[in-house]
Amino acid sequence: MKTKLLYFSIISLLFIMQACKPNNPCEEIDPSDKVYTYNIPDSNKTKIPYTGTETLVFISNTGDTATLVGQGKDEYYVNIKNLRNGGGDCPLYSVRNYQKVEMKFVSDISSLSNIIYKVYMPSNLEEPGFTYIEVDVNNKYLVQRSYEYLCSQNNPHDSIMINNIYRSGYYFNDINSKILLYGNSYGILNFKYNNQTWKLYNKK
Repeated sequence: MKTKLLYFSIISLLFIMQACKPNNPCEEIDPSDKVYTYNIPDSNKTKIPYTGTETLVFISNTGDTATLVGQGKDEYYVNIKNLRNGGGDCPLYSVRNYQKVEMKFVSDISSLSNIIYKVYMPSNLEEPGFTYIEVDVNNKYLVQRSYEYLCSQNNPHDSIMINNIYRSGYYFNDINSKILLYGNSYGILNFKYNNQTWKLYNKK
């Protein structure tokens, strides 16, 4: 009888302890952060027309010559951290890493001090499906376009002569604005900036 009473008392105590145990709102939630990485596809990486070590020579329609020397290639990730399920009591996050490649070419004249060429996965999309190219001139945004668009064109918009050979390309934006002419093998062929048109004379 005493044994049964002791057994019953232990079971009752365990039941009471379990009933008094505070609820854990995070108990059913995976405690680890979720990490997603978006890399530039290798098929697009192979189409980048620069190594970051080239010397680019541009001549403007006003007669200025700018020699821009590559400063190397910088590859890195932009990290975006967002609060995910769990609420305030469960500070769990999803971390999204977006790959970027950036090359800077520094000039010997102030009117065209530098060109920054970027290839990246856009971090403003939940699941990016395109690779973007962006060109900054004198540290000011100039144009942006998807690699898929530029590299899939069949009919070039225009061409210029470089070393006695015509190099064809496509315009980033509206074909009528002709802001920047881009070729898949030579990269930036010519562009408009600050009331000047700059044409690629040599790439070495």
